[in-house]
Amino acid sequence: MQVFLFMSFFGKHIRVAKKLGTLDNVMTWKNYEAVAQDGDLVQLLGRRHKSQFIILKAGDVFQTHRGEILHNEIIGKPWGSRLYSHTGSPFFLAR
Repeated sequence: MQVFLFMSFFGKHIRVAKKLGTLDNVMTWKNYEAVAQDGDLVQLLGRRHKSQFIILKAGDVFQTHRGEILHNEIIGKPWGSRLYSHTGSPFFLAR
């Protein structure tokens, strides 16, 4: 039931979740700081408006055909920052 509710946030499924008391278990919201932190869900916007979603984890590496970016280089950057991969391809940091 929770998997189905997680996939569909609209209409009667929200009402059913509220009646069952499971809405808090299904939907969680995070208050973000002014800078990216370990554990944040981030969006990296590349050329041609291609976007990648990743969860930051210290020590990990984001890899794409346009290069690599260390998660440690992303952590601590303010939202909207321009990042560059090791090949020089630009990415914008969004939440």
